[in-house]
Amino acid sequence: RGDTGTALARLRELRVGFNANQLKEASERWARCRDSACNEREHSTVARALEVLSLRAAEGVRAKGAPSRGGPVRAEIAAVLRSVGTFDAIAYIVASPNLSTAFVACTSLEILLGVVNTHATRPSAVLIAALAVRVVQDEPGADVRTALAAAQALKRLTDSRQTLDDDDVVEAVRAANVVPAFAKRLVDFAKAPTRSKLVISMDAVAPCAIAAAAFASRRDLWDFLDAPTEVSSAQSAPTASVLAEALVSTATRCACEERFDAAAVVLDTAALLAATRHNFREALCRPESGFARATDACVKGVGFLEADISSSDSSAAAAASAFRALAAATPDLAAPMNDEWKPTIEALVRGVAAHGESARSGAGDNCDAQSRREAAAMATVAVASLLMPKRWVYGAPHAPPAPWRASLLAAGLVKALCETTGAWADAGIMNRGLAAVAQTPIGGVGWNGRGGPEHAWCAVERLVVPGETPCLGTEDAAALTRAALAAVALVAPPSTRREQVVSSILAPSESRSQGAPPPLVAGAGAGARDSVAEAAASAAGRVLCALLECDATRAVATRALEETRNLLGGDEWTMCVGRHLSLGVGATPAKACLAAALARLPTGRGALVESGAVTRVCCTLVELVSSAKAAAASRRAETLGETIGESEGENNLDEARDARRFESRAGFVDESSVMGLGDDSYSSRNTEESFLFAPFRWRTGDASLIAASLKALVELVAPRDTEAPGDKSVSSTSSSNAETLTSLPAALRETLASSLPISLPETLAALASEAGAASFGGDAGDEIRCWSLLACRCVGADASVGSVGGAARVAHALKQALPDQFKESGDDVDEIAVLSASTVSPPDVYFVLHDGTRQPAHAAVLNARCPALLPAMNTEVPPAGTPNNPDLNLSPKHFQVLKLGHGVTPGALRAVLEWVYAGALTARALEDGDSENNKTNGLETNENETVSLRRLARKCGTHELSELARGRRPKLGAYTRCLTDSLVTQLRSGRCADVKTFAEETREDAEERDENVSTESKSKSTREAHEKTRKHAFAHRVILCARVSFFRAALDTRHGFTESVQTWGGAESTIRLRCPVTSPESLEALLVTLYSGSCFEFFQSCRRVPLSHSKETAATTAINLAAGLEYLMLHEEADECALFVVFASGAADWRERLGGVRGALRALSAAAAHRRWSELDALLGVISENAYQEAVETAPDLWQNIHPELREAMRR
Repeated sequence: RGDTGTALARLRELRVGFNANQLKEASERWARCRDSACNEREHSTVARALEVLSLRAAEGVRAKGAPSRGGPVRAEIAAVLRSVGTFDAIAYIVASPNLSTAFVACTSLEILLGVVNTHATRPSAVLIAALAVRVVQDEPGADVRTALAAAQALKRLTDSRQTLDDDDVVEAVRAANVVPAFAKRLVDFAKAPTRSKLVISMDAVAPCAIAAAAFASRRDLWDFLDAPTEVSSAQSAPTASVLAEALVSTATRCACEERFDAAAVVLDTAALLAATRHNFREALCRPESGFARATDACVKGVGFLEADISSSDSSAAAAASAFRALAAATPDLAAPMNDEWKPTIEALVRGVAAHGESARSGAGDNCDAQSRREAAAMATVAVASLLMPKRWVYGAPHAPPAPWRASLLAAGLVKALCETTGAWADAGIMNRGLAAVAQTPIGGVGWNGRGGPEHAWCAVERLVVPGETPCLGTEDAAALTRAALAAVALVAPPSTRREQVVSSILAPSESRSQGAPPPLVAGAGAGARDSVAEAAASAAGRVLCALLECDATRAVATRALEETRNLLGGDEWTMCVGRHLSLGVGATPAKACLAAALARLPTGRGALVESGAVTRVCCTLVELVSSAKAAAASRRAETLGETIGESEGENNLDEARDARRFESRAGFVDESSVMGLGDDSYSSRNTEESFLFAPFRWRTGDASLIAASLKALVELVAPRDTEAPGDKSVSSTSSSNAETLTSLPAALRETLASSLPISLPETLAALASEAGAASFGGDAGDEIRCWSLLACRCVGADASVGSVGGAARVAHALKQALPDQFKESGDDVDEIAVLSASTVSPPDVYFVLHDGTRQPAHAAVLNARCPALLPAMNTEVPPAGTPNNPDLNLSPKHFQVLKLGHGVTPGALRAVLEWVYAGALTARALEDGDSENNKTNGLETNENETVSLRRLARKCGTHELSELARGRRPKLGAYTRCLTDSLVTQLRSGRCADVKTFAEETREDAEERDENVSTESKSKSTREAHEKTRKHAFAHRVILCARVSFFRAALDTRHGFTESVQTWGGAESTIRLRCPVTSPESLEALLVTLYSGSCFEFFQSCRRVPLSHSKETAATTAINLAAGLEYLMLHEEADECALFVVFASGAADWRERLGGVRGALRALSAAAAHRRWSELDALLGVISENAYQEAVETAPDLWQNIHPELREAMRR
């Protein structure tokens, strides 16, 4: 470069070389000095030893060559940092009152942490708290070098996920109260220009911003942002809106003064908080926050290419942080209405276009270009997030478009995506993979992947949505289709035209126009097992399926797919694709999507079926589900310390062995802790507890493989058809000539069933269940559930048979409560026939059809799931418990007679009610020729039945059923409404409630009541007044009786129990029902558990309050609830409550979970009173091992209430 002096100095430094003995001497010197760190007089000596060690380590890594080398030096430093007492000694000198000593310690620690991987060090609560306090202690106007070094060291320590997952670290940070101090300092800095006397320099904000970013990913450390304004003012902590405005103002000020490094750190903090806290994200997206001005200031004039020498690298880093914050704020970000977002939109499009340049230039080691590539990659991530459509009900008439879609398309996004995807596709074929040209791993909000084209393909998929306008042009669709096929072919089976493969490799580039095979023939299959290429191909495969589904691009995509198929080998290559759909051969999401696309071709579908693709896809689904189920059982047994013994049979032993082999293969989703864009999820205690209740434990990548396999299965087994001729009212989600899927005829279904695995219907039902879909989490679960329901409809499986989880138990119980149909002539109501139509609960709604068919139903279920079937006046009834309607809305002896039109058939009404009651599509609902009526009246009757079902489902608002009846594929962002969510909402609203439930009165409550009410005043009016003051809850008879046989018998008038006697008051009545629980908290938990099928929802939403404000903690409520559920013979739900208590007792933060020692003692007393032995053993162990003396001294009243034998057992 012409700098001779620098080069000679470097040569002299390298000539000296690295002396390993010097590093050894430095580490031994540190070992001798670290024990004296507790003495303040020795702080300078210890700091000097640490400084020498850091200098020797940096010299060793530098002398060995590139930063990736220097293995022995890194190993030596990692051993020093892992040794006992090292971090404690460093914490002492970091907290030294001598600023020079503290500065040396912080700087040396940062150097050492830069030498080794942070994952190689163990988290130290003392050191992290000392560094955070050091950042807070330094005054804004003082020398910020020490605070900056401490903040950078703190950021390096918290880069490891295990650091903030450590409970000791979190407790130390919370005890130091540093996070509110960081937030307050940032707010003060933002307000500094408005004050006359206090002016804070720009350098002063960097330490607090870096430290805040270090703790921003830990959600519970920022709970003070949820406090009201008056509480925050008393605690000197800002609210979410104040902090959001402060961060935006600071970032804008830093960018305007060209301090892009500080602006990048501030925006990173805002991005992490927006991704983890909903209230902060809402405040950030408000127009008055100035978020648009901050992003515009950071992206103004930024260059994404190496040729853009006018912009600095720090500005590119600030732009990357701005894009990261924009992606995190997407869920609450409104559509751009004016030109304030115009510079940001233009920068996003330029970044997407420049993203393909990294494929041409390669990854490289040029640090100057690294920030530019990261900015371009983050621009692609932000665009993919901004194009994400809003969640909408599967089959709803109007799907809400993405708010930023029109603005991005107007700025030329389609052209930029075509350039980027084409460049990455060409680079993959030429380099036979993408790992060599993809950018190194980039950390960011919601994205821990490589800088490849995966997110560019995600953006394309969200643009190609059927029914959306404006649509893609023909040329753009053709370019995107060719690029998607190239990306998928890179990881697909190799071409079967071997002679053309050789010619494609040997032919020079200038002769390709003369008839030589294109490079795609030689590059097909070359990128297999390339992680970057596989991720890109998976997203490209989804794009290919979307292009074939969209009306505007179907013809172009079909032509390009047929040409590529013939180029790579035709039917022979297609059969190879079919053979690669099993796990043993190496099934991937990209291959499954390719099979789904090829199945849409008439010739391709035949070749796939001939190769056995249907059986292979089904076996893949069955194996994935069974392995995940075994892994979940193994994880639960491991967490609870259980072992699978011989008494449980050889099958359980085999499943346990399979689970251990399964766990040794790859990581799991529940342990990856990948934060979603704009999602409030975090690996917290709720996530840990969900492991115990989840029916499946998935590996990373299972969700995409299952979704792609379901698409392939649907395309392979379902024949195509157009809309039924009698169904002219097509929803606006697709065009009138859209291709639909129909269920198989009976003969073909029988032939297909012989080649399918026996457990396939059960597997599809498990994936279509609420618990199965929820185990995936997020949008993946919604997509898989929609496709699973469609697959059940195509293969003729009953989605209600084989479903898993508590919601499945609720659905099965309500399905049994659905009354039977009967026929009756005349207009009179046969009350005996109506009441006997359901053995669970008497109906109160009575449908009359034109052919004389009568269908009773229950208003409570209809109001929760399908209010359109009820009269309009019933939907306006005020909730139960209000002055106008004190107890209930309907009486079982007063039927609502509803007459339906001639277009409604009995089969269609029955199918709609089965969907309403069970939340699943039964096999009988959509049979195409097996019913007796169809056999008698011919095919025309069957078509009328199907058309009637579609029309009735659409009018009733059951859009999912209407779409499944049509055989429509789910669009992006579609979800199926959950049965239990509707029931719990109905419970909390009190609508159509006809039962008033009470908790049993304990002896203590009775004694307290007797003290308050004298014997002389126990009149009838006084007792009635006391009953009104008791805690009660309204519920619905049909749900209680369907779930619990005890309630069903108690409310049956034939048995003569007191609960079945109704108290009439005018035109209304009340059913009083006592529940086997003893507290209001337990009563609420019991009802929520009965309606949802699982107690996890209650414990997830319950908030632990101080014991002075509540008689129970979550553990005591769980024990009381478990006893009540066991009494009601709901053993699965009772076991879940026991798991909650056992897991909480064995957790590291058991004090917080159990409500401290007093809460544990109360839970212990409740477990002994209810004879809950598993919970009793767990609580005895945690108290005797950790808090025996504390329990005796601090809670003598609760201690004396425990049985003497239990106290003696804990003492021993």
